Amino acid sequence: ASYGDACDDTDRDSILDYEDNCPLESNCSQKDADNDGRGDDCDNCPMIPNWDQKDSDENGIGDSCVK
Repeated sequence: ASYGDACDDTDRDSILDYEDNCPLESNCSQKDADNDGRGDDCDNCPMIPNWDQKDSDENGIGDSCVK
């Protein structure tokens, strides 16, 4: 059977993609400590708002965390 996008759960965490704040990485808790709309599990700077997720030196830590 074929299902529509509303049934997609790419990361299989039981949160449908359209409601998931981190649709490519499992994060059942949906925690978002910095309230940037991105789940902590997929945010490269989870405690400081980092809207663009910029990581200039590509070390996995967002530029907003390194000041």
